[in-house]
Amino acid sequence: MAMELLRRIAASPLPASFRSPEDIDKLRVLHAAGLVRAVFAAEAQAMEAPRAALVTAITARGMAELRTNGEPDAQLRGAGSTINVVRRLRGLVERSRGASE
Repeated sequence: MAMELLRRIAASPLPASFRSPEDIDKLRVLHAAGLVRAVFAAEAQAMEAPRAALVTAITARGMAELRTNGEPDAQLRGAGSTINVVRRLRGLVERSRGASE
């Protein structure tokens, strides 16, 4: 089920890569629903299915869906949440600004 994969993604650091055809199919569903941001690897032949996908973020809609399905807020604050990714990026920017002054 795609929601199980969304839960796994929420508990994982991002970006996260996936290679199994089953996971890639589920990621396509999550991506089409606007629940995650993902990039699917292009193949040499356009007719082939991708063999890899990279999830870069869980969207606000994805986080809301997790909450709706009873996911505890504590688990949504994991390294895979969009909020924490943004916080980490802000921290990196602030540190780099401090180093350049």
